Amino acid sequence: MRAFIDALLGHGGRKGHHPYYGYGATPGMSYYYDLAGRPVSVWALYLKQPVPRLAISFGAVNKWAPDRAQSLLHRLKSHAGLAAALADMDGATLHRYPELPIDPVLIQPGAQAAFLAAVDELIEPSVAPPPAAGATS
Repeated sequence: MRAFIDALLGHGGRKGHHPYYGYGATPGMSYYYDLAGRPVSVWALYLKQPVPRLAISFGAVNKWAPDRAQSLLHRLKSHAGLAAALADMDGATLHRYPELPIDPVLIQPGAQAAFLAAVDELIEPSVAPPPAAGATS
């Protein structure tokens, strides 16, 4: 579990716009990432006991970039464990902020890599491949 949290915070530190630290009864923090020039909260970490949870900020992303919120959900659902945890999410529920338990959901084999890759794709959407050799524009 600690490895996932360390990787998450490291990713935010390297690629995020800025962190936000909560002040409620449950320790928590989130990272904002740059989405088309606007800082948007993408995830929030809550150190709930006995198992910390990660909220995915689909609602915030959907408010500013609905196409990217849909792509984020699609990318996350490409991992079987994340798909099961997000089974009730679809295009009509992108206003939500689902919370996933880090253990067991995000420590499954491949889940950390899938989550961070989905955030990478969210903040840096794939560009069209270069034209084939000899192609004209």
